[in-house]
Amino acid sequence: MGGAAASVSDPALRVRGVDGLRVVDASVMPAVPRGNTNAPVIALAERAADLIRGATPLSAREPGRPAGVPVA
Repeated sequence: MGGAAASVSDPALRVRGVDGLRVVDASVMPAVPRGNTNAPVIALAERAADLIRGATPLSAREPGRPAGVPVA
């Protein structure tokens, strides 16, 4: 996965050269996680679901701001 022409998928998880196909599993990770792969694959799947639905991803919150408090 990545922006390089040699990578199989682009950052939106679309397979290069194949229309309508996305890969959403651990094989698109550029490096193998050292620990359990469950959480990274779940995060990848959540990101893919947002990309497919066209939903805007959640923005990062400011350090020190409690969760649920909107950023002005």
